[in-house]
Amino acid sequence: MKPAKRSNYILILLIIILLLFHIKCSKENINEDTAVKIYTENVIIEEKYAYNPDSLRLSQKKLFERYKTSKKKFENYLNKLRTDIEKWQNFFKKADKYLEDLKNAGAIN
Repeated sequence: MKPAKRSNYILILLIIILLLFHIKCSKENINEDTAVKIYTENVIIEEKYAYNPDSLRLSQKKLFERYKTSKKKFENYLNKLRTDIEKWQNFFKKADKYLEDLKNAGAIN
């Protein structure tokens, strides 16, 4: 194989690897169970700190850090979910059950 052809193959391979890496990184990496927990805990945080915006922002930041995601990724997940009413209703039922589980465990009042 000629050196020019070999460098073309290497360049094409490098481009493919970079594209695959970009696609993998751009995918939403929040699964439904994690999203349910974030959604529910975020609602609790919003109620708890409704009149204290600094504490609200800090608590939300910690929440997203705990689940190793970002607010933007979570909002993108919810926006996609809201386009399918059936999936949204199932998601909301799971969130409601998680809230009840937290109440029953004494984690919240």
